[in-house]
Amino acid sequence: MSAAQIFKCPHCQEVFTKRGIKEYHVETCAPTVTLTLQNCKVTLQRDPVAKSFLCKCSAPSCPQTFTTCKAIRQHVKSAQSNWPTDEEKSLSPSPIPQDNPVSLEAQASSSTTAQPTVNTAPSDIIQSETVSAQIRQLPYLDSIGFCINTTVLLLICIECGVAVLSDNVASHVAMQHAAAHIKIEEERLKNLVHEYGLCTAWPLMGHEPRPQIVGLTVQQGFPCNHCDASFGTKRSIEFHYYDKHKDISCPSNIVTVPVQQLRKGAGHTSSYFKIQQTSPSQQQLHIEEIISSLRHQITANANDTANSVIPNDERLLSPWLRTTRWHEYILNEDVDMLRSLVKAVKTPVNQILQAAVLALLQTGVSLIPRTRDLVLQYLNSPDPVKSGINNTPFHRHQNDETLDTYAIEVYHLVHMLLKAKDIGYSLPTNEELDEAIQSLQDVLGEQDIAKVSAAILDVLMILWQESWVKTHVKNILDPTICYIALSQLLPSGAFADVQQVTGILAKLQYCMRLAFLVKMHDMVDNDEALSVMESCEVLQHWFVEKKESTFNSIRSLQHRASSLSMTTKSMTRVWWTDSENWNSMLYRGNHINIADVRKVFVDMEKTMVQLWENDILCGLKLYVQHGDLADDLTSNTVGYSFLTDQRNVCFHDRDRLMKAILNNPATCHQFVQTEWSGPLKETENSMQVMWKIPALRAWLWSYARFEGLVLARIEMLGGSPGRGTELTAMQYCNIRTRPLRNLMVLDKYLSVLRTYHKSAALIGHDKLIPHAIDACTTDLLIQDLALARPFAELAAQICWPGNNYIRELYASALFVNNGELFDSRQLTHIMSTVTNPRVGTELGINDWRHISIAWRRKKCSEVQSLLEDDNYDTVEAQQTGHSRATENRVYGLSPQALAGPGEDVLPLFLHASTRWQEICHIRPGGAWMSYSDASATKYQPPVKSARQDNSAAFIPSAQWTDNLVKTISDTVTVQVTSNLKDILKDLLKDKPTAPTKKVTFTEFAPTLHKTAQTPEMRSAQVPQQSPQGSLSSGFTFRSPSFVPSKHVDKGKGVAQYVSPIQRGRGLSFSESVFGSPMDTRAASSAAIPIPGSPDTLALGSPRYQFQPLMAPPPQKLALPSEQDALQVIQRLTGKPNATWTSKEQKEAVLGAVALQHDILAILRTGSGKTMIPIVASQLEPDEVTVVILPLKSLISDYQRRLKAMGIAYTLYQGQENTQLTSKPNLILVSADMAKTDHWRQCIVELNQRTPVVRCCFDEGHLTLSSANFRPALANAYDLRLFPMQLIVMSGTIPVVSQPTIVSVFGLLDDVKILRMPTSRLEITYHLYPRFYSNKDIEDKVVALIQQHSPTLAPDDRILIFMAFIEEGIDLAKRLRCGFYHGRQATHPKASSTASLTDGQRVQLYHQWIKGIEPENRILVCTSAFGAGNDYPHVRLVIHAGTPLEMMGYTQESSRAGRDGEQAWAYILPYQQKAPVLQEGEIDHRGLQAAYNMIYGASSCLRHAISAFNDVQPFTCFQLPNCQKCSFCCRQQFDARQSINIHLAGPSTPGSSSVLSVKRPPQLANFVQAVEASKQRRIERESTDNELVDPQIIQAHLMSLTSVYSGIQQAVGTAPRQNITNGTGTSIMTGIFIVEYASSVISLAVMIGFTLPSSKAKEILASIRISCHH
Repeated sequence: MSAAQIFKCPHCQEVFTKRGIKEYHVETCAPTVTLTLQNCKVTLQRDPVAKSFLCKCSAPSCPQTFTTCKAIRQHVKSAQSNWPTDEEKSLSPSPIPQDNPVSLEAQASSSTTAQPTVNTAPSDIIQSETVSAQIRQLPYLDSIGFCINTTVLLLICIECGVAVLSDNVASHVAMQHAAAHIKIEEERLKNLVHEYGLCTAWPLMGHEPRPQIVGLTVQQGFPCNHCDASFGTKRSIEFHYYDKHKDISCPSNIVTVPVQQLRKGAGHTSSYFKIQQTSPSQQQLHIEEIISSLRHQITANANDTANSVIPNDERLLSPWLRTTRWHEYILNEDVDMLRSLVKAVKTPVNQILQAAVLALLQTGVSLIPRTRDLVLQYLNSPDPVKSGINNTPFHRHQNDETLDTYAIEVYHLVHMLLKAKDIGYSLPTNEELDEAIQSLQDVLGEQDIAKVSAAILDVLMILWQESWVKTHVKNILDPTICYIALSQLLPSGAFADVQQVTGILAKLQYCMRLAFLVKMHDMVDNDEALSVMESCEVLQHWFVEKKESTFNSIRSLQHRASSLSMTTKSMTRVWWTDSENWNSMLYRGNHINIADVRKVFVDMEKTMVQLWENDILCGLKLYVQHGDLADDLTSNTVGYSFLTDQRNVCFHDRDRLMKAILNNPATCHQFVQTEWSGPLKETENSMQVMWKIPALRAWLWSYARFEGLVLARIEMLGGSPGRGTELTAMQYCNIRTRPLRNLMVLDKYLSVLRTYHKSAALIGHDKLIPHAIDACTTDLLIQDLALARPFAELAAQICWPGNNYIRELYASALFVNNGELFDSRQLTHIMSTVTNPRVGTELGINDWRHISIAWRRKKCSEVQSLLEDDNYDTVEAQQTGHSRATENRVYGLSPQALAGPGEDVLPLFLHASTRWQEICHIRPGGAWMSYSDASATKYQPPVKSARQDNSAAFIPSAQWTDNLVKTISDTVTVQVTSNLKDILKDLLKDKPTAPTKKVTFTEFAPTLHKTAQTPEMRSAQVPQQSPQGSLSSGFTFRSPSFVPSKHVDKGKGVAQYVSPIQRGRGLSFSESVFGSPMDTRAASSAAIPIPGSPDTLALGSPRYQFQPLMAPPPQKLALPSEQDALQVIQRLTGKPNATWTSKEQKEAVLGAVALQHDILAILRTGSGKTMIPIVASQLEPDEVTVVILPLKSLISDYQRRLKAMGIAYTLYQGQENTQLTSKPNLILVSADMAKTDHWRQCIVELNQRTPVVRCCFDEGHLTLSSANFRPALANAYDLRLFPMQLIVMSGTIPVVSQPTIVSVFGLLDDVKILRMPTSRLEITYHLYPRFYSNKDIEDKVVALIQQHSPTLAPDDRILIFMAFIEEGIDLAKRLRCGFYHGRQATHPKASSTASLTDGQRVQLYHQWIKGIEPENRILVCTSAFGAGNDYPHVRLVIHAGTPLEMMGYTQESSRAGRDGEQAWAYILPYQQKAPVLQEGEIDHRGLQAAYNMIYGASSCLRHAISAFNDVQPFTCFQLPNCQKCSFCCRQQFDARQSINIHLAGPSTPGSSSVLSVKRPPQLANFVQAVEASKQRRIERESTDNELVDPQIIQAHLMSLTSVYSGIQQAVGTAPRQNITNGTGTSIMTGIFIVEYASSVISLAVMIGFTLPSSKAKEILASIRISCHH
């Protein structure tokens, strides 16, 4: 040590052994520091007490203190600030000679804005960051290409680099920039000259050297050695010598110097002067920042002017806005404030207001029966002058719950009036209305519903009995119309579609009539009128049209809105994938094939038969034999149906099932207690039997399941689908209130007759719409009503004695759901349940309507398809319950339907139903046969030609034929003529034609796999029975007590899938000319049946889009090599010698290109994972790569990197903003967007056009750590919608979590797993002892930043991770830096704490990346910033609090040192809370590992991190060239071990000839993964749709209630804080059970026993966790 060199401080003489320590000490010890600012030099003295310098420069952050000289110098340099004049020591340049009496300095001082500073500049001054402080830019001057030089106070032409006087600007632009066509605004330019005191005459610059004038062109000039003159050319200086120095010859070699001139030309103002050039190098352009800044300005300007500009071009307005002018009403208004007026929040006062509104309207409904019909007819006559008095009186709704939804509109209207008064918003009102609103506000505080209702009625009557013709500042004069307009306002400032407003208008009209009805009766009660009719005549002016009133305004809007709605077609919902036979379609991104739909009906049939024979008949062999049935269609006798018709003797014995059950000992024992020895009591009128109520209730529940299936089958097979409210309320016999039954026998057809119509409430009468039932359902329904329904009536009497409502339901309703009627929700649930296992998606009532109408258009079209009159209602349109115009406008639309007339037909009603049943390969109605004979498995559909007359079974009468001919003659002559060519082509399709050269099946046969040439290959039209003779149903009906079957057909043996790649690149010439692999005509003959699968039955065509076609001839495709991939990397990085960062990266990229396996790439942060999808997409320009990103910060980072590399990409942002195309072929999408239906639709449609070959999911570990609170990250296997490669990338997936990741994403069994150690050698990990306050942690964070600041370069950055947002806000304020977090404005705590929009997060990210100011280089953040940020120079990562997860900590700490330089990661622990793990739970996130590392026994931090993440853990001493953690640094001995552990680093790439990339010609390897994902989704949705059994919950509630009472008595009211040990443990357990039981009871009451089981389990789990905590 004595020989070591020493270093001494020159100020305090302290001695140091290292130079670096001494230099740092000098920085903190120097008593003075000299600063060079823009206007002076300043010497500061160090404060001896605070030991710091006080800076008072003009920077916004000053005055502030600095402890080191270097820190204050860097501050002054970056701030480019000035020093106050009283302390400056000026270094101003020598004065500039002037040719006018006023000096430049005087001009500058005379104008207060001549040289504005950053703090005092006008709002339109832009301080440029890329030019000197001499330059000032103004928006107007920027637009004409000029700026101001504040040194000489002249305008500078930016392009020419010369000064221009203001009077010469126009001529300069006209002469020098004529091509730009710039027009100068002289008056505006003069104002700027005066405002900034610019020179109006040229100053004399002289020849002496002076500082450079920024903006003027710098060039090399020739100085004179004998005077101060300078010249721009050698010829000029030669002339100067000849003229001024005649006795001296001009030297031949003259040394050039930098010179400038004010302007070019002749005269003294064009003289050159020498300058002191300060910045000879050209400024570097930050291209990304420039473009980002411009985009930000565009966005900001667009947001600022969103509601401040009215389009002058009427063509830019929608038809609805052109007629309403609503967009003018919101001009210059705050959209959020306007929307808040009509969107009431839930408060106690608002709840009273809403209840009072509903009470008022209910009063009106209750007055309808007490009001004479004539008054109600007047009230229901909107235009009596035009249409007369309506014969239909005003009436109540059929559903009582409907009034609740109507009342909401009135409630929001009154709320708008009240809130507008509170916030001072100007609405068109009058004094009387203001007084009524004030009275309403006064009575709201009393909480008296009756008084509030009366006050509301007063407000409404004043509001609706006013003409509102007075002028107002806005263009809407009526407050009610203001409400309607604001209710349609969207957050973006746009208005909703016109279709959305018609409902509000109808609801307000109905509520207005109710309010006027209440007012009529009030007038009579208050003696203001003698009768209700008299009061009606008084008020009639205000509820009819063609009078100046609010009602007239609403009716006018309704007429216009209805007209636009009815004439505007909906967008395409159906995309046909089989345009030849119309067998398959895309609906909301899902493949729907009619073959799968046919299988659904087979499954339904099997389940119905099983329920009927095993559960309903209890295994008894009962059957009602019947022939032709008689039915008196004219009978309206109460109780009559074909079942009670005396001519049908087969139905006389109605108690057949009850007798059989009681006569059979086994079944009798099932329902009756027969083992008791005591006698049963017998009364005069009844015999008391001890029935087993649970058994009877179970039978009724099974019966309800059976009836639900019959209901769904009629909905789906009865022709055009009806409406749920119509089907569920049907009666099978006449009743007192409706003598027209809904079930009739029409010849040999059993038909349901729908009588309710959507417009019945308006037109006052029903329409009779029959549907024929298929043969199998017909027989089952007859057996049901003859055998099971009488037994159900008796069972209901036993289970619910005295309940007349239930008794009447079983006596007359066609479908009964265990003591109540079915509703639309339950029908949708049943339909979804039966369709999901086969179709792969749930099809409810609305979905089925769309797809069935689309198929009906294509497959049921006849000659009437030529009709184009939408006003002509077809039978099938009426069966649907709406007009043909509505059907053509909304339902089942495809591009073909949008382009031409609706393809519907006009057959008879029953034939419409049976034709659809034939298409579904179901035995149609019209023939009496048993359900076993009518089974679909025994039915062979008739083979018909393409143009065979579908109505052959119908023999028309002469009158019918005459009418048809007349209709065609009068209506479609023009269309027939124009379509003659197509008609003749179709008619001649079956005629023999000349032979045409086509590619036959045998020509393709050699390319088939051996299994594809078996005799089992047959046409789809030839039905075959499966080898087993029967099928095991893949469908199970899920119900509260029914366990769904898990034996779903896994699709084994499914033939090979032909991918879009094969279509795009694997076709031979003959295939491309004569038919592609997707050609269904060739596909039908190439189908490979699956043994034991329903595919082998005669259920229709197979799935054409998954058709097992023959493979194309082998193609030798030029696949990318390893060298090609390296060249892409070198081009993108700009490094000619760039190579692989690791062998794992190389294998991942080449594996992605090969498309043979799924890939799981677990590569440490900074190892180049991002390049995997990027390089693959660059190598394959004709194929699409999708990258799914789970974090917004990750999306921003990808965008930054792709822009820097010049790679085009598409960012999918949702339905309205993004259209997916194949150019560019790299698509970014967030994980949340990737789960939406619109994404599924878009990506599937894109795959139909261009192959989408791979999907990459970055940061895949988030599916383990965040799926519990982010549903989009759960069930990631749903992302694979069709055969494609799936690549999952992450830097931290523990070995124990690897199988889970494979399962979550549904990766194939042969997935290629690439794993490398995650240890980062360049990071120094530091763990401090636990802190006990947030203040101590903040102080330590500040100290660490100050400790590292002297060694940080301008590019270095600091990240501080916080566990809680509230603490992060405080720390960010103290550090004066940004705070990045994920809390949205919709968060419950957003009002009390900060919230960030997506734009603000992006701005924070870019501000941190740029790091212009020192405080911008620090970013406080939460875990939302913990993954995906790849900025290379993060030097310091501080965890201000305890990291709870090892996975998250590894990601967050690994943000540091990505450039390979040393970095530091500090942990400042605070909370000490041991994690709670369930027994057997896999600790994917590393909760226990993080806790052990921080609070466990001291050990190497690197060892703890690698032990969790890697296969083999390492200590700091085991790794060469590794930075030591705080534990290893404290070791007192040198434990460096010689273990040669080599982390996967840069690999030397082999030649491309060594590693060959083999790639299959198609994505056949991934077909199995798609099918597996589909089956998992089906099973998941099956579980989710299983309803919670009310009886089970009730039993649990009774048990829990008992436990609750017993434990509460045992525990009593013992204070919890006194219970610590011993018996306290059991008491604490008891308290926990009490809380849990109470919560479960409250939950059960809240959910009403109807929540799906998965949701109920989720809520119960949350309650359990909450109680535990």
